Amino acid sequence: MGFVLKQIVKYSENRVSFYDTPKRIIEESEQDLMNEYEDHVSGALGSKERKYAESNPNTKKEYPYHIITDELITKRLGKSPIKYFLDGSRHVYKVGDVLINGIVYPVVVGQVVIACCKRENRKMLYYDMKHPVAPQFVMSLPDTFCYDRHLGRNFFTKKCDEVNKELRERHGGKGGFLLQFSDFIPYDTSGDKELGRNKYLSRAIAKVQNHMTDCEREKVKDLCMSHVLNEDDSWLIKDGSLEYKRDMTNRTDDSLNKALYDNNMRNVLGVSKGFNAELLIDIEPKIGKIIAELPVHGRTNAYLYTHESHKYCVWYLRLRDTTNRPHQMSDIIKVEFILMGNEIPSSTKINVISAHLINESYPVCFGHDARWANHIYPVYITEQFAKSKYINDSLIINQI
Repeated sequence: MGFVLKQIVKYSENRVSFYDTPKRIIEESEQDLMNEYEDHVSGALGSKERKYAESNPNTKKEYPYHIITDELITKRLGKSPIKYFLDGSRHVYKVGDVLINGIVYPVVVGQVVIACCKRENRKMLYYDMKHPVAPQFVMSLPDTFCYDRHLGRNFFTKKCDEVNKELRERHGGKGGFLLQFSDFIPYDTSGDKELGRNKYLSRAIAKVQNHMTDCEREKVKDLCMSHVLNEDDSWLIKDGSLEYKRDMTNRTDDSLNKALYDNNMRNVLGVSKGFNAELLIDIEPKIGKIIAELPVHGRTNAYLYTHESHKYCVWYLRLRDTTNRPHQMSDIIKVEFILMGNEIPSSTKINVISAHLINESYPVCFGHDARWANHIYPVYITEQFAKSKYINDSLIINQI
């Protein structure tokens, strides 16, 4: 048993036993244990006010779409207002199992890195050099680790502080890597226990994923508060969905006030490489087929998607024509931004944004990433920068 896990048992008031199972990295390919898409749905989430989120939707065809012309793409080349690119990355480790009240639960640790890059004169630079990018470490534990549920998150915060103190004392300022945790995060253990331990592992992993998206959201807020984003020439692309899901955050509701959240998302585009093609099925029953049959540089109509009191303008865009594409959804991205009040964006604005995104997709990272066909290249560079800041996995696992 590693040092950190010994402390977990020590600070459990002898209620927890530990099983020293093999520690391992949970590969990103283990999609069966995580949400496959960021935009999963539950129930009818479409808008009842109106269907489209653009001024001139195409309603003349059975499978309607708009073509972004070569003329518009060329005209916008080198004139992109998108200057900032944000992406989060995480490594997840299964570090052992604990026995609590006769049930075995997995313990998961996450290493999370959030990076924001800025483009100046065609050069990609790390934004905010005064604050170097550094990984955060979180541990996901079963909520039954807390002997009194009334203690809530304060219990886990206290245990995190106690373990961090032990790690500092053990390290003794010797230099080199000192593991410190940002948070201990409880995962829910309620429900049918006969569903198997994979259910608990999935929930533990989801808490690490939520921590990453919460950190991304906080970074976007910082950018907005710093007044570096504006409508004319300073937009941000966030890799992934902007949609706020109450089951995809570790924060309390008051930290995601609707008005504050919407205001912080001004001039931010969410671009998703992986998406649920049936997300808008309540609004557009044939949406899956419409997306799959998009021609090169074609986009769907922009739809009004309402969820958790937030309004989104959402459309899908095919970036390029890839020979022998792996599947029909290759080369397609989902694009979204927050709508304020009752605004209806012009179709021209959505076409221009689409033209910029097509230009941003070149060059490509062919052969370096399985998702290369759906990548926006500066986002790919930002993601690679984030991954370069990881602490070596063996250093982390050895301390845990």
